Amino acid sequence: MCNKSWRTTNRTEMEDHFHASLEPVLPLAEELGVQILIEPEPALLAENGSHVTGLLRELASAAIGLNFDAGHYFCAGQDPARAFEEMFDRKKRE
Repeated sequence: MCNKSWRTTNRTEMEDHFHASLEPVLPLAEELGVQILIEPEPALLAENGSHVTGLLRELASAAIGLNFDAGHYFCAGQDPARAFEEMFDRKKRE
């Protein structure tokens, strides 16, 4: 069952917290060649493809990537195959 029933704070606060938590981590991840992967999760900050694309664009770091979970895209109401194609096309354009 896909849970879409809870959110503890508003989107702006979640984005601010997300960015603030990554600021000290990203430079070290880049230096060490470590990938930090964002995984879409229904009813959370990176809920669907457009949310993930926005976060990846905002962070603009070689250390940030996507952990593609087809089930989560489905639970968020997206066609996983189409979402995968859109993410792949975005990556090719970068």
